Amino acid sequence: MSTLSHIRPSYMGTLLNCEGSVRLSTGCTSAPSPAAERGTVLHELAHHCLLTGTEASTFVGQCRPLSEYRITEHDAEQVQAAVDYVDNLRENKALFAEHQVNFRRWVPAEVAHPTGTADIIMIGDNRLTIVDYKFGSRYVDVTDNKQLLFYALGAYDEFGLDYDFDLVEYIIVQPALDSYQHYSQTLNGLLREGEKAKEYLIKALSNPTPRYNPGTDACVYCLARHRCKAMADYTENLLKKSESEALSVDVLAQILDAAPAVKSFLDAVESEALSRVERGDKIPGYKIVESRTRRKYADDAEPALAELLGDEAYKTDLISVTEAEKKLGKKHVFFKEHVIKPQGKPTIAPETDKRPEISLTPAIDSFTDLDN
Repeated sequence: MSTLSHIRPSYMGTLLNCEGSVRLSTGCTSAPSPAAERGTVLHELAHHCLLTGTEASTFVGQCRPLSEYRITEHDAEQVQAAVDYVDNLRENKALFAEHQVNFRRWVPAEVAHPTGTADIIMIGDNRLTIVDYKFGSRYVDVTDNKQLLFYALGAYDEFGLDYDFDLVEYIIVQPALDSYQHYSQTLNGLLREGEKAKEYLIKALSNPTPRYNPGTDACVYCLARHRCKAMADYTENLLKKSESEALSVDVLAQILDAAPAVKSFLDAVESEALSRVERGDKIPGYKIVESRTRRKYADDAEPALAELLGDEAYKTDLISVTEAEKKLGKKHVFFKEHVIKPQGKPTIAPETDKRPEISLTPAIDSFTDLDN
């Protein structure tokens, strides 16, 4: 068996929900993506701001070390919200930020590097608390979250003899959704879950015919989704569900439930196809072409255009709300009197979403007068 480097906390939600993924993901790695780079940058920024007390807005428009991602005002607002939330929790507690944990005794022996980095570990008031930042807009449920479970197992192995705690608390901080979820269990419950997870992983590695669980949230981040036949079959069958030409609301609901997994699967398949063609494989009916691009100014364009157009070469806009807060202070009366938060557009979301449901007037009502 290989070193199984994919068995890590951030991937446990997939592995423990799909037995087939444990072996199928062996040797797979996650491809770099803009979303992943952004997440890494914002986690690093949150760590820096928490330790130094620096306001996240200080870094708007800047890049962090070793990254070309430029921090936006929206990014800074999310990071500051996360840091403020942790600051409010940390009083009289031991705090460990960006802390690497080792969960060796909770995974099969074949796992070469059984470690992961927890965003925040706090210990106090007879409680071990694991805090995880999520800076994306996709809702992540804290209940039965396997990633946080393994952070807690590693933290227990490291700190269990030095600190007293009987409760384990998990917190997911998701500022983009204004979501701050808590979930707790007993220490004995944590240890029982750890033993069950280890037994499951050992069995999955030795099972020649493992069970697959396609179409679930576990598939969204599966490293092997690009080569998963079970997911391909699931996607094909999903499109055959409707017994009539028009989709019923029940079928629509099933498709919406599966949409994140199916989208992720199709994106992964497209990336795999590109990779294979680049390696010299031929895929019937497809070829590699240049992506479409937009025109942009060359590096020497500004002085030349300014000479031709003068002040007309430039636009002037108000500074951002975040920048104004830096200059005036967050509690200035200006923000209460002159800053608004626009109403969001209607969007479909699962019932578990924490945002309140809005009432809509059916579109057909707008035309009822036409018949009179």
